[in-house]
Amino acid sequence: ERMPLSLHNDLKKVSGEEPDIAYVVPVHNGAKNLKDALTSLAEQTLAPHKVYIFENCSTDNTVEIAQEFIDRYPNFELHPASEFLSAKENFDRAYAYVIKRHAFFAALAHDDALAPKRCWWPTQKHSWQLVM
Repeated sequence: ERMPLSLHNDLKKVSGEEPDIAYVVPVHNGAKNLKDALTSLAEQTLAPHKVYIFENCSTDNTVEIAQEFIDRYPNFELHPASEFLSAKENFDRAYAYVIKRHAFFAALAHDDALAPKRCWWPTQKHSWQLVM
């Protein structure tokens, strides 16, 4: 039976290394909900190593909200699009970027939020399964 690990130190003790967790947040004109989505990532018990915000030529204050989190959390990064992309193209851009850099990642829609204390479960040494 698997036991949940809610503390980063416990997770590190099991594997002997930092788990490589990343989230991508593709967004276009998401100012209404983006703060809640990013807050849910920032407040996780086991914080993601990186949170990549893939901004897609928003005309609202999405960029300003993202910048607040980048200024506060060094693991957050903003990746603005140089031209407007479809939602699929923006997700594909995020996927292509993160797949080369991280062993595990998940996408979070800008209008969604994670429940508190989401965590990773060890399935065996050096093998992690994200519980969604």
